[in-house]
Amino acid sequence: MNNATSPCSDDRIKTLLQGEECDEAFRSAAKHLDSCTTCQLRIAELAADECDWMGCQAGAAVGRS
Repeated sequence: MNNATSPCSDDRIKTLLQGEECDEAFRSAAKHLDSCTTCQLRIAELAADECDWMGCQAGAAVGRS
């Protein structure tokens, strides 16, 4: 699923997590996501990873205060 030319690539999914809604790549990825259960599961994994990482960073910042 990590092939950048595949409709099911992490790069396309990351566009949804980090991109702009007005961007054509964002709209294309969102349309694909509507009908692809593989990508729906993967975006949940990637979103959780980002949230977990941000939580770790926030916790580390509090510990340094």
